[in-house]
Amino acid sequence: MTMDVKYHTYIEGIWEIIAGDLYIKYNVSTLKVKVDANDVKLHYNNVLAKLNVVSDLLEGFTVYDIVDDLQKELYKDMFHEYKSDDDDNESAYQNLKIDGNSMSYTTADIGEITFEKKNVNVNKIFEE
Repeated sequence: MTMDVKYHTYIEGIWEIIAGDLYIKYNVSTLKVKVDANDVKLHYNNVLAKLNVVSDLLEGFTVYDIVDDLQKELYKDMFHEYKSDDDDNESAYQNLKIDGNSMSYTTADIGEITFEKKNVNVNKIFEE
């Protein structure tokens, strides 16, 4: 079985641009992660796998248990990643480009990353 998961994250920090590079210092105490059960799509490799999952659900293991575990794992992974960056004092991202509502930069491991500014009520996403 495989799954596709859409999730939201939020973290605050301080940023500065020096010589065209973006430097960020994260505040890991502000990290939030939210997974909605409607945004988890399970793909079964065969009928037996699907029957096993259905059997587990009938014994008290629910889709919400999967979502809860996913949210905890994502939070833990992101916390450690941001904390690692924080321990290195600041994260530097090279080749910063800002064009209107788009921002991109280059990372050593992934390559170019592009973000687009959106007007979103963060409090509404992370309401319990």
